[in-house]
Amino acid sequence: MLDAMVALIINALRKVRAGLRPHADLVIENLALRQQFATLRRTAPRPRLRRLDRAFWIALSQI
Repeated sequence: MLDAMVALIINALRKVRAGLRPHADLVIENLALRQQFATLRRTAPRPRLRRLDRAFWIALSQI
């Protein structure tokens, strides 16, 4: 019961924080998460970063 309550409070705080973040930050975070997901979806046992993946992360780190 206490764990569920703590999880609910944490979730509510995250939503408040997300509402206060600029839209551009959320778009960049979304792009980063989509890139991570695409990398993990590959069929190789251990995903390898490709040149395009590395270029993406380099460009994202400059923003």
